[in-house]
Amino acid sequence: MTPDGVRDHHGELVPELSKSAKKMNYERLLNTPLPSYDSNYPGSPFWMEFGYFGLRRTQSCIFRTLEITGTEKIPTDRGTLCAAWHTNGLIDIISIFLSHPNKFVIGGRHDLVTRSILGFWARKFAVQPVIRKAELLRGGCSEEEAIKLNGRSLLSLATGISHGYACALFPEGTSHSESHLIRLRTGP
Repeated sequence: MTPDGVRDHHGELVPELSKSAKKMNYERLLNTPLPSYDSNYPGSPFWMEFGYFGLRRTQSCIFRTLEITGTEKIPTDRGTLCAAWHTNGLIDIISIFLSHPNKFVIGGRHDLVTRSILGFWARKFAVQPVIRKAELLRGGCSEEEAIKLNGRSLLSLATGISHGYACALFPEGTSHSESHLIRLRTGP
């Protein structure tokens, strides 16, 4: 049970917030760079290539062997949406990014773009911030502000898909270590 016992409209406990998720700077979120749709990279080409290099090195250090199947079924002539359950923090995201043939436009928890080190990389990858119901219920911002920011972010992601990029979303609303899918969240 979360310490504050906050529940969503289904009566289920909402995920506990990290320290960084509790500190919402709405103006900074609105100033998050939007993806660019006129090149092969939605974010900074240099930093994205450097980041992908780092992700490949990280993956090779974590996994001795790795087998990925089904990539031939992923269309390369149009955009795609990848929705997955969210286990193991950033490890599942690395596997999806590195096995997909297209570059990604990404929607992620709002504090990913405002943290110091992770935020630098999130902004270079043009990650679009999303305000979850967990933050909204705890008073991080007004419902109108959440709808505005999430609408802008989802429009950016949809535009990226229409321009041939891949998009990654993890609709459970939290990272977990359960052996099963938890109920998907719809947001504010």
